Amino acid sequence: MEIVRYANIQYLSILGEAPVYSDKVYRLSKCLLMADVNGGKVILNGLTRAVVFLTDEDFTELGDINKYSFLYKAYFLVPEEFDELGAIDDIRKRLTIPIDSLYLEQSNGWTILTTYGCNARCEYCYENHVTKKTHMTKETALKVAEYINYKSPANPINLHWFGGEPLFNMKAIDTITGYLRDNGRTFKSTITTNGYLFDTKIVSKAKHSWGLTDVQITLDGTETIYNKTKNFIYKNTNAFKTVFKNIGLLLNAGIKVMIRLNVSDKNKEDLYELVNQLYDAFGVTSGLEIYCWPLFMTED
Repeated sequence: MEIVRYANIQYLSILGEAPVYSDKVYRLSKCLLMADVNGGKVILNGLTRAVVFLTDEDFTELGDINKYSFLYKAYFLVPEEFDELGAIDDIRKRLTIPIDSLYLEQSNGWTILTTYGCNARCEYCYENHVTKKTHMTKETALKVAEYINYKSPANPINLHWFGGEPLFNMKAIDTITGYLRDNGRTFKSTITTNGYLFDTKIVSKAKHSWGLTDVQITLDGTETIYNKTKNFIYKNTNAFKTVFKNIGLLLNAGIKVMIRLNVSDKNKEDLYELVNQLYDAFGVTSGLEIYCWPLFMTED
């Protein structure tokens, strides 16, 4: 067994390290996503975000609690009566931010929506109701930067770029970060993006001018399913290959990439192959994280 990534500290602090009982019947958690690779299985635990690699031999010996205690303590193997949905609800409730804390007099963290515009046309997008896809103007971006500078008490300031597709309006990002830099502020930033618009030049600017440290990119499946689901506005392009290439550019630049796998009844089987492709393309690297998220909540 190889531990590829340990459990998320915040999630595990909420759940508590699972006690191990020698007199209980255990089963595999319902939150696991498994992919066959190189004589074994890579297993992602969607509940704790831990990732392990088990050889085929390991997989047949999981009943050995002493040898595989990590798998029990990190919720890969759980008692028969364990309630995964209840555990997920506990995490969500504990991570919910009280509304009053959203209106503090001072803050060092800011989420900035640069645009409602987007180059993808995902059928499930919750912003489809927004008919006017407006961009943040330069004037508004300057006012935002002034406000952040005034309200942020300390360095570094934490910026998160959001949209729409935030890279659809890079001028706003340039304006805000440029203003903060000119006023002697230090900052770092993260972004939620589909990843299509990155290239070598933009990755370099993002790292050195925007202070970009982390990127979240959503993948909906392997090439055919992804391209159909995203339905990008560009003609005669293979968006899947472009985004895969850009993930590599980001990782090579030392920028962390978190890949969100959107799960639905339409693509859940295809995601096994996608995990294989991600492993083949990027291997095991500390800069890459993968997690699953259901598009639609059901009773199952």
